[in-house]
Amino acid sequence: MTEHHFETLGPIHLYVELGKGSVKVRAADTTETRVEIAGRDADEVLVQQDGDQLSVIGPRHRTGFLGGESALHVVATVPEGSHLVVKTGSADITGEGTFGTCRVKSGSGEVLLDAVDESTVETGSGDIRVAVATAGLRIKSGSGDVTISRADDAVAVSTGSGDIEVGSSAGSTVVKTGSGDLK
Repeated sequence: MTEHHFETLGPIHLYVELGKGSVKVRAADTTETRVEIAGRDADEVLVQQDGDQLSVIGPRHRTGFLGGESALHVVATVPEGSHLVVKTGSADITGEGTFGTCRVKSGSGEVLLDAVDESTVETGSGDIRVAVATAGLRIKSGSGDVTISRADDAVAVSTGSGDIEVGSSAGSTVVKTGSGDLK
């Protein structure tokens, strides 16, 4: 496992890009950003800070059909209100706490977000759950269930095959599903 520590006096822009594994980001009342990376290739992950931008980029391995790309597991603690961009091939993504804008894209993997500002979440296959969205929320899943507990603004949800549940929405709500229930 590798660990990285950075002084961050306010919200940052965190960019994470991985092939497979998991990404867990905790937003906390802190002035230090910590990044822990576990997995066989943890020491090959680029972790770099440039001002309020922090990048965590996994190695790109070209492998065959039964390739040996190892799973990487990233756990980051960032200041509350930080902005997230996460791109993965196959990884579960969890955001605990309150975040600014989020752009999350995963080929396959579950996405769980506590509280976000204006955000876009896309998965090829994977369930998506957002507890609270304080601004516009756009969600797209090829095959996965989508659950939104509370949206304080406009919501657009599209899934090819999956159930959709919206607890409450204070803005316009557009929902599309190829084969799934709506609640």
